[in-house]
Amino acid sequence: MLNIKELLTKPLGFTEILIILLSLAALIFLLAVIDICHQKVKTTKFIIKNPNAAIVYILSENQHIKNAQISCSKGTVSKTFWTKAPFFSHQNKALAFYVLPGLTNINILVNCKKGIIQSDTFSFNAEEKAVYEASFNTQSRHCKIRLIKGNDFYFEMENNPAPYTPKHGKIWSNPNKMSIIPFFYSRELKRLLTSTFCLLLLITYLVFYGNLKPYLYLLPLFIFVVAFILMITKGTRNFNKVFNSLSEYEKALTDSDFKKLHTVYKLFMGDVHLLSSCLIARHGGSLSIIPYNQIESVRGIKYSKTYGLAKSLIITLSTGKKYQLEFMCNHINELNELSIFIQSKNNKVHFF
Repeated sequence: MLNIKELLTKPLGFTEILIILLSLAALIFLLAVIDICHQKVKTTKFIIKNPNAAIVYILSENQHIKNAQISCSKGTVSKTFWTKAPFFSHQNKALAFYVLPGLTNINILVNCKKGIIQSDTFSFNAEEKAVYEASFNTQSRHCKIRLIKGNDFYFEMENNPAPYTPKHGKIWSNPNKMSIIPFFYSRELKRLLTSTFCLLLLITYLVFYGNLKPYLYLLPLFIFVVAFILMITKGTRNFNKVFNSLSEYEKALTDSDFKKLHTVYKLFMGDVHLLSSCLIARHGGSLSIIPYNQIESVRGIKYSKTYGLAKSLIITLSTGKKYQLEFMCNHINELNELSIFIQSKNNKVHFF
């Protein structure tokens, strides 16, 4: 036991720190290689199982594409993959995906360098073994699709396309039919109690093993009281202001949707609820309502209050109000899903 304590309290030297950093870098690289290999295996299985599938190349004018998310409300498509681009002389490789023959309704969300996000939804009739190009325009931020190799092609927009259903996230059933503000208070109180309990455990260790004064216990209690007062006085202020500006029908619809089954994405210190007419976000100790018809632009950035551990989605409304939603670790993929969902609700949104 003494040797373990000595090992834990021994300061790390330059060699030990270098070994740890190199080991972490090797682990990250290995996980990335495994993910790439896994995607290649899935793509190969898809084309072996469906040899008549068409292929669609994704391009963007004057922008380097990093990755893309494909969501399909009608038809069947594969995951995106990097491949040689024999039909395009200006680049060696391009991002592509396979699509089965037939009418297909898809949404493509492309992540480019400098945090630029481009998204569009369209329908087309895929031909067997045909080759298509889906090209994004950097100014209009819309996608044009054209036939490169094949016999027959026509562009067809659906009058009543199927509503987009997010593939990720948790389906919240709201068993107690809790309203929005009581839900916010219950979740925030639970978060405050958990944080206070963890802080009390740390102070207990410092008092008993660090010989600090017992009055240090007053610190977490003081922090809890201050946070509780801020939650009651300021937590729902922005929500009430926007909610009261809605019509009676919109208020009833929002409250009704919140009590029904809906998708919820996990955020840093909160969550965001995807309703039919708006987003309900609990973030940074406050509650916000974001109507889809007021969203003017959406931007994904790496900078966040968590110093790189999260990626933020900045939502700007036509009123000038901005909301920052932070997605942590394995929930970062849900950021793209939320962007696609917003685009399906309001196709006039600008993506950056």
